[in-house]
Amino acid sequence: MSDSYFKTLEAAGHTLQRDGDGHVDIFVLDVENHNGPGCTTCGDAWCHHCQDTPTRCDGGVAKKERERVGRIRDAAEQMLDALRASQRLAPMRAELDDIQGHDGHEKDCRQLAREIKAVEKQVAAAIHAATYSK
Repeated sequence: MSDSYFKTLEAAGHTLQRDGDGHVDIFVLDVENHNGPGCTTCGDAWCHHCQDTPTRCDGGVAKKERERVGRIRDAAEQMLDALRASQRLAPMRAELDDIQGHDGHEKDCRQLAREIKAVEKQVAAAIHAATYSK
């Protein structure tokens, strides 16, 4: 392992992740034949075989931005789940309207009403999760 490469990374302002013995952890990046150290501050990682050229450590700005984008993506997926669930409500409500008041359909009406309530709760939970995700 090249200590000079690690020094180059540290000179660029990176704080390399270390193992329990204080040695640079060379498996922070571990994809196929590529492995190498990573920065605990910004989250970047480099292949020590390829000797990737490091950029200056941004103090975690890029890592925080990736996390923010991930939270936005998660919220968007939750909103899509809510939309998909809410789209199931219209046909269920139409079916309930069709069978209400007809003799012999009381049990079906109650079951359908419970299913509608469950979907409404799912929609509300997805919207709440998307709105208040941190």
